[in-house]
Amino acid sequence: MSTVSKGYTFGSTELVTNTKLHNLVDDATVTSVAEADMDITSSPTTDYVMIYNGTKLDWLSQQSLASINAGASSSSTAIENGSLVSYLCSINHGLSNQFANVTVWDNDNKKVIPSEITALDADNVLLDFTGYGSLVSIWNVGII
Repeated sequence: MSTVSKGYTFGSTELVTNTKLHNLVDDATVTSVAEADMDITSSPTTDYVMIYNGTKLDWLSQQSLASINAGASSSSTAIENGSLVSYLCSINHGLSNQFANVTVWDNDNKKVIPSEITALDADNVLLDFTGYGSLVSIWNVGII
């Protein structure tokens, strides 16, 4: 249970919607947080960020947050019109991450959003360029 100073009261069985949660975070000061690893009133500084860990709001040090991406890998590849089969291009990124972030840049160094990106498995994505016609020159795909 927690106390909120802006007049919001949430009961133990109340459904907290995204709107209510945003209002809580944007407008309120939270105190008396039960079962917290760190007392929210004692030391939230710029060294900590609040995250939702799937079950509750929790504090995470920015150093810990930075280490999450420290071991991240990336993949990049160049594609051209010959890489497409019926406007589709399959890329093996080998990152063992089914939901990797995919960014495509055209030959004018402009970010392009494919018609669709499908995560085939942990190491492969399928890019759909339907509606783009022929690719001009070489486009670059970055995956992290």
